[in-house]
Amino acid sequence: MDMNPSPDNRSYRPWKTLANILLPSVLLFIYYLVVMPGEQGHVRKLPVVMALLNAISSGLLIGAFLNIRKKRIETHKKLNLMALTTSVMFLTSYVVYHYFQVEPVRYTGDFRTLYFFILLTHIPLAVTIVPLAVVTAIRGLGGKFEKHRRIAKITLPLWLYVSVTGVIIYFMVNF
Repeated sequence: MDMNPSPDNRSYRPWKTLANILLPSVLLFIYYLVVMPGEQGHVRKLPVVMALLNAISSGLLIGAFLNIRKKRIETHKKLNLMALTTSVMFLTSYVVYHYFQVEPVRYTGDFRTLYFFILLTHIPLAVTIVPLAVVTAIRGLGGKFEKHRRIAKITLPLWLYVSVTGVIIYFMVNF
C-alpha cells in the first residue's frame, strides 16, 4: 500500500497521523489528571521527562534534515512525525507540570544574564514554533512540497533552537 500523500492517492488519511500524534499525549494527560489525582509528588519528576523529550526531538529533527538532504523522503517524513509526536508529548507534560506546580522554579546559578537571555528568546519562539510546525507538517503530508520547503527553512532552525534551549534551561535550573 502506497502511503505517499498525493492528491490522487486516497489511501493516505490525515486523521491517522493526527491520532498517532495525539494519543500518547492524551494518555499522559489522563494518567496525571485522572489516575493519580491526589498524588502530586510524581509531577516533580516531569522536568527530566520534558528535557528528555526535547533532546529526543532535537535528535529526530537533525536526523530528518540529514535524511532529506540524501533524498530519503520516507525516512525524513517518519523522523519528522516522531519529532512532532515528542514535541506534543513535551507540550502535554509541560501543561500537566504547570497545572500542578505551585511555585516557579528559580535559577540560582552564576550565569543569570545568559539564563535570562536564553529564557527570553526560548519562550516566544516556543509559542511561535507550534503553528509553524503544524503548518510545515500539513504542507509536507499534503504533498505541497514547494510550500513545505519554504516554511521548513524557517521552522527547522527555530524548532531546533527551542528544543536545544529547553534542555539547556533544564540543566541550568537543576544543576
